[in-house]
Amino acid sequence: MKDISKKSLAGQSLVSLSKALKDNQVTSVQITEACIKAVDQNNTSLNAVTDIQTKAALKAAKDSDIRRHAGGELGPLDGIPFGFKANILVEGYADHAGIKGRKSSAAPNDSHAITKLKVAGMIPFAQTNMDEGALGITGRNEYFGATVNPINSRFSTGGSSSGSAAALASGMCPAALGSDSLGSIRIPASLCGIVGLKPSRNLVRTLGTIPLSWTFDHVGPMARSVDDTFMILSVLLGVPASVDKLPSDIKGMRIGIPYDFIHSCPALTSEVYQNFETAIQKLKDLGAVIQPVSFRNYDIAIARRAAFEICEIEMAEFHGAMYHETPNAFSERFKSMIEWGMKAGDNIKLKAMTAIARMGDSIDEAMIPLDAIITPTTPMNAFEAGTDAPIGMYDYTAPANFAGMPAISIPFGTSGENGMPFGLQIMGNILSERKIITIARLLEKS
Repeated sequence: MKDISKKSLAGQSLVSLSKALKDNQVTSVQITEACIKAVDQNNTSLNAVTDIQTKAALKAAKDSDIRRHAGGELGPLDGIPFGFKANILVEGYADHAGIKGRKSSAAPNDSHAITKLKVAGMIPFAQTNMDEGALGITGRNEYFGATVNPINSRFSTGGSSSGSAAALASGMCPAALGSDSLGSIRIPASLCGIVGLKPSRNLVRTLGTIPLSWTFDHVGPMARSVDDTFMILSVLLGVPASVDKLPSDIKGMRIGIPYDFIHSCPALTSEVYQNFETAIQKLKDLGAVIQPVSFRNYDIAIARRAAFEICEIEMAEFHGAMYHETPNAFSERFKSMIEWGMKAGDNIKLKAMTAIARMGDSIDEAMIPLDAIITPTTPMNAFEAGTDAPIGMYDYTAPANFAGMPAISIPFGTSGENGMPFGLQIMGNILSERKIITIARLLEKS
């Protein structure tokens, strides 16, 4: 490997940074300074980062360099900085979750995910922007402002982990955390051309994350490559892992294609579907066995409404006290959803939960004979910034939250119409992260 370029450290991969640190080609302080500089240079135009604490980050970087110089046992990502969504608590940062009324509310301690990364020596240095309360898929925030898509400012970043996706796509940081309730990691990953993984339910604990929905919330890694995403996940789980030990082929793997489900989304564009067919052929070329699959008893419109009802009700359960004390802490849009959630009765929630359980069961049933299911991540690529998201943007991502299954979005192709990336989603059985990452990795490399 050639000497790593010190001019673009923030834009390097985790794999290359980890090796460069191990080989003493670069220091943690140099990497952290490069990330801070990248935020200084880019954030004014992109609005991806809401807070950065330079002194604390540089101290942590210096401590990592001291550990390395002393020859102690270090994790693979010790000394590497990362961004984190503003609903994931980090001691010393405001735990605002994109909500105006929480701007002065300082987190008293770290969330579970941050603790795991800190113990491994990673450095949380940049708090990233998000849709208010994590309920949104546009990347717009009335109080903190909209996050701008670094590929083309005309288009949305998607959300709600908009800042993490934009920070990665623009080279502000080599890694980030996001949260995902119905697709909030995978949608902005798709629209910004990066990788985003929603792990299996409860694999990465959500303790210390401001909730949107107790039922659907997940915390997961975002990065610029599948290998980097795998490295972050291994650190989050505290399990030593090497990308070199992942399987080198997917011959014989059974990949399901839910054709009827995919075509039932009203927002699906012909260009997205044509690109998806290219992915299917690539999987065949890699030796996978492709077979049609159906989601029995799955109604995409009922699922969409029931999921949103649960989010609004559970959001109101958490934010209701603040709403009663300081209603102006929220935007008018967010207040209206809290009000609806507080008024909705137990019967509405029970009906919605029953519908979602039925949908989740249908996904479970379809997955039994398969190694993975693939869909487009979103039915269309990036929509115009400043506009409402088309209906159905989370139709393909939500089922993994319903069933608690892992799902990863990888960049796969670019639009000939607007130059924006397409995302491909790979969903697997519960706790099959290694399998879907293997499929994603080989598709990425091919």
